[in-house]
Amino acid sequence: MTRSEKTQHLRVLYDYRCGYCGIPEARAGGVLTRDHFKPLTKGGRNSLDNLVYSCERCNRAKGNYWGDTDESRLLHPKEDDLAAHVSRGSSGEVMALSQRGSVYISVLELNIATSL
Repeated sequence: MTRSEKTQHLRVLYDYRCGYCGIPEARAGGVLTRDHFKPLTKGGRNSLDNLVYSCERCNRAKGNYWGDTDESRLLHPKEDDLAAHVSRGSSGEVMALSQRGSVYISVLELNIATSL
């Protein structure tokens, strides 16, 4: 599969939204980026199951992050049950429901962004 085909597959898989914060392409200004969930420098692969469709802000905030323990590992938008770990408050802030949810919010700086 070519890079372009992978990107198109991710766009559809993630419903044209950032897998981390949920911002749609239209609000982000166009096609989003591809994030290596487990960074290549930490042994990750360039395979579809290790790629997350991501807005530039979340991709930059996550950077090379890879937690060393289960509690510090970032939640994967397609493999983990996000609703068990985070929820949205009435004013839009993201609230942690677990330790991993707290890591997710902190690493991705979800309550810092004003565009969510």
